[in-house]
Amino acid sequence: MGFFGKLFGTKPAPAPAVDPRLAEILKQPPRLINEGPEFPYEPIVLRRSVTQEQVEAALAAAGFARTGERAWTRAETTIEQREVNNVNALAFSGSGTIEAKRELLATLPWIDPNRGLYAGLEDPRTPVADLQYLIGAVANYRCAGGIPRALRSHPSPEIQETIRLADREQQMAAAREQRARKKGRS
Repeated sequence: MGFFGKLFGTKPAPAPAVDPRLAEILKQPPRLINEGPEFPYEPIVLRRSVTQEQVEAALAAAGFARTGERAWTRAETTIEQREVNNVNALAFSGSGTIEAKRELLATLPWIDPNRGLYAGLEDPRTPVADLQYLIGAVANYRCAGGIPRALRSHPSPEIQETIRLADREQQMAAAREQRARKKGRS
């Protein structure tokens, strides 16, 4: 035992190389910080080409039972078909929503905000009706990028009106949220 060993005592035993709990966690690589969730939290926007019959067939095939005009349930999972921002959307609630989304969205074409949504908006060959639908999808998903600046100067009056309505709906939602926060504080 050296001088410092006598002065400060003996050294503690070295820690194991890797904590077994950490080794278990690192078996799966960590997710990237900018990687989003598998599905959006907002209602899922179906592609414009999806018909009501296709939606009903997919829901029935997945074991969902109709409980209302536009509502379906299976166990504790409820799906409501909505018209949000002039787009056809499916709102999932209850337990087991991730599994239901995986099952249904494997059969129904939907608009994924992480895969090509903005490319479709910026493509000059996209027809006006499809642009309007994609703008509704951006508004529904509350995309951080919002509506692209180049699209705001689009020559079509239909596109201008769709953007104006989406902006107005966003402002109204923000005002409702602010009023709710004020009520909560009072």
